[in-house]
Amino acid sequence: MTITLGNTTLCAGQTRNSLGNPVGPDNLVVADAPGVIERAYVGANRIHPEHVGADACAVSFKVTRVFGSVADALAYATSTLFSEDVAGSLKFDNVERIANAAVTQRTAAVSGCAVAVSYTIRG
Repeated sequence: MTITLGNTTLCAGQTRNSLGNPVGPDNLVVADAPGVIERAYVGANRIHPEHVGADACAVSFKVTRVFGSVADALAYATSTLFSEDVAGSLKFDNVERIANAAVTQRTAAVSGCAVAVSYTIRG
């Protein structure tokens, strides 16, 4: 699966490599909260759901990037990571899932030549 946000590829599939490409997703969680509220009316004998609230969605996952050297891994985690898009259209395999998504949390952990990045994206 490919996951993109704006012009940034956050996940490039399951193929392992040492080029720093993001492999995953691991622990993919999608939480969808449609803005539908059930209301009971006085004297009515049924409940009518109405779309009166705002739709909300949260996606979280982890990717792993393996680099050819520890220096490359550290450079990604301390500089390149911050040049990734943090807002835009969230797409799974080129299919838009959230039009106006934003990264609300991003965590990077470096271990040798590997960088594990966890994302939480809301929209």
